[in-house]
Amino acid sequence: MPKRLDWNRWCEVFQDPTFFEPIIAEICEDCGWDRPVSIKPLTPGTNAVFAVDGRVFKVFVPDDVKPWKENDFLTEVFHIERAVSLGVNTPNILAKGRVIHQHIWHYILMEYITGIGAGIALKRFGSQEKLDFANHMRDLIGKMHRSDTTFEVHANLIERVVEGKRWGKYCDTLQRELFDYLAAIDLSVCSYVHGDLTSENLLIDHDGNVSVIDFADSVVAPIYYEYAPICFDLFDCDMEMIEAFFESKSIDHIVDELLKGLLIHDFGGDILKTLVDKTPGYSIENLKHLDDVKALIRNILNSGILEGCLICM
Repeated sequence: MPKRLDWNRWCEVFQDPTFFEPIIAEICEDCGWDRPVSIKPLTPGTNAVFAVDGRVFKVFVPDDVKPWKENDFLTEVFHIERAVSLGVNTPNILAKGRVIHQHIWHYILMEYITGIGAGIALKRFGSQEKLDFANHMRDLIGKMHRSDTTFEVHANLIERVVEGKRWGKYCDTLQRELFDYLAAIDLSVCSYVHGDLTSENLLIDHDGNVSVIDFADSVVAPIYYEYAPICFDLFDCDMEMIEAFFESKSIDHIVDELLKGLLIHDFGGDILKTLVDKTPGYSIENLKHLDDVKALIRNILNSGILEGCLICM
């Protein structure tokens, strides 16, 4: 008898073509397409993503399995369609819907974009290509962060950090300072953000065109919500790219912006843990106050001591 699908079981099978073959076959039938011939897993993520006969199939964790309440399916559909309307390079949605196969499976079927992950591409780039890419990223998030509606203070943004418990591994004094900071934060200028612009969620083709994928973590937030994944993961802490991205602002300004982005980010506690683990001489126990976090960021930017500080979110 197959194991009951719970979150632990999901983490075992979400890249398994054999497990998903009957579900994908059901989706193909729902769309009026032929039964799948080739099913290959794509870059790991929270949801299941496969290349199927020249298309991308994204199958979302069923609501009765996932340990969070946000609707990733509706979030991703909205933000992909919005990105396309803004002229952002992202795969078009070919079909969307749900099928029932023991669970309710929401799905999005998209164009297959050729290209390689930005993390791999950037290792092959020369200095000027990296600077051009950093400038492109600044323009890209400015385009996606355009305010096309009026937002009220987004209380859920703070709840995601507080209730997400990713800061639970840090000392009580640091957590208290963080929660006090969040209680007083100004959220009067917010818009939609991607939230996960990492090395795996940007693809670069042979002509240098950049495509954005995976909008499942998009939220309403200040623009600096984007900064920690971009600078600590996508740019791999490369100070030349970081300075170009911030248009040669002072180191104090850059540190402040990265700190704000880290503290408000849903995955901020995990991002910080990765930075600590990659920094010689540092441990979580060294971080007792927010000023200690700020000092760590400054140390990283000043010394370039991190090697391979890629962060998985």
